[in-house]
Amino acid sequence: MKLEIKVIPNAKKNEIINRDGKMVVKISAPAVNGKANDELVKFLSRYFKIKKSDINIIKGKKSRHKIISIQRDFPTQPNMQNKNVQLIGLTKRINKNS
Repeated sequence: MKLEIKVIPNAKKNEIINRDGKMVVKISAPAVNGKANDELVKFLSRYFKIKKSDINIIKGKKSRHKIISIQRDFPTQPNMQNKNVQLIGLTKRINKNS
């Protein structure tokens, strides 16, 4: 699954918000030497309860606008289905089958 997100570094806390129907991820780490990207991958892996290696920044490593690839299918457990539904509501899906 591929997701288009906007990252806001130097936030007070890590969180996912909906801004005009788009997914915005606030990250507490600064955008220096890839720290915000590392924290983004770590935060998303905890949020989706998947391994960090299942998340890849495909585009935008040096930009606030990123395309993220999640290499794992979500399990059919209710909590993951709810997060997937919430995520679909927050993001522009680029490629459903990736």
